[in-house]
Amino acid sequence: MKTLFQVAPLHKRTFFQKIFNQNSKEDSVIEINNLLATKPIKSIDTNDISAIASKYKVNVYKSFKKNLFDFYSIYLNHCLDDKSLSEEELGELNHLKGILSLNDKDVENIHDQVAGDVYQKSFQEAIAEGKLDDDEKLFLENLQQQLKLNDSLAEKVSKETRGKLANECLRKIILNERISPEEELEFQALSKNLNVEVQLDERTKTLLERFKLYWLIENGELPTRNIDLNLQKNETCYFSESVDWYEQRTITHRVDYAGTVGRVTIMKGVSFRVGSISAQRITSDEWKLIDSGQIYLTNKRIIFMGSKKNSSIKLDKVLSFTPYSDGIQINKDTGRSPLMKLTKNVDLLGLLLARLLKDS
Repeated sequence: MKTLFQVAPLHKRTFFQKIFNQNSKEDSVIEINNLLATKPIKSIDTNDISAIASKYKVNVYKSFKKNLFDFYSIYLNHCLDDKSLSEEELGELNHLKGILSLNDKDVENIHDQVAGDVYQKSFQEAIAEGKLDDDEKLFLENLQQQLKLNDSLAEKVSKETRGKLANECLRKIILNERISPEEELEFQALSKNLNVEVQLDERTKTLLERFKLYWLIENGELPTRNIDLNLQKNETCYFSESVDWYEQRTITHRVDYAGTVGRVTIMKGVSFRVGSISAQRITSDEWKLIDSGQIYLTNKRIIFMGSKKNSSIKLDKVLSFTPYSDGIQINKDTGRSPLMKLTKNVDLLGLLLARLLKDS
């Protein structure tokens, strides 16, 4: 017992408490704690608790209910260290319930919380590898009986714990942003073994399909596109999307007046500005929209079919590319390096281009 409840000092009485012979009501809880720390449970009776309540003129159950619950919880946790409740321990708990004036509902709630936590931890350990075999099921059934846990609470813990493990596995898959066929099969097997049906919203379903496609683009056989273009021999299309084609242009801005601004009056109503009238030119490189149309990515080229002109870039002429959230800049070995802006599927274009450049 001394390892559970440690003797604590009472509050020091204030000047006025000494004058009026008053005690701090909170000390009643400390005295009960000290009683539990110094005497065996069954040697304490209701008269001991009543004497403390009378001394401090307080209804301990009404004023310090949470503290009494904590006393019972601490001792119950101690009894459940070995994940079972012996007849002797049940007798001590029942005696503690009586001297603390706890009712059946109080004890039931405390027991469900404490024993439920013990059962949950054991359940988590049992299914840590993503399965629940017959031996583990038998162990959990016996544990439920040893903990005196009712069926409804045990089933609730089981359902929540199995669902939590499945959702945690799903969360890790989503964080990785790639799903291989093996990972998909493993998750399906885990859900089946745990008898869990993970409910997915539309956004999550869309993400999972996207991440499966990411893995396929990087590791598998690339999905092809059928397009209405005459491609070269052994040329295959993998991507098609609407784009705006930008190129950098040197823009010159003419400034017709420069210098310090000021005015000098010659006569009433007539004045001239101070400063040079020589024109200046300021140049800068800016992205200019050249055309809008459709882009096609094949195993040989980037093809652009615009409203004004058509063009293509051979993949062996691409040195690198720079991806942005709304487009990709193609860095060529010669000529202008265009920026293609897309409203969607920029991620797929970047992944496909990276894969094709690596394989070329």
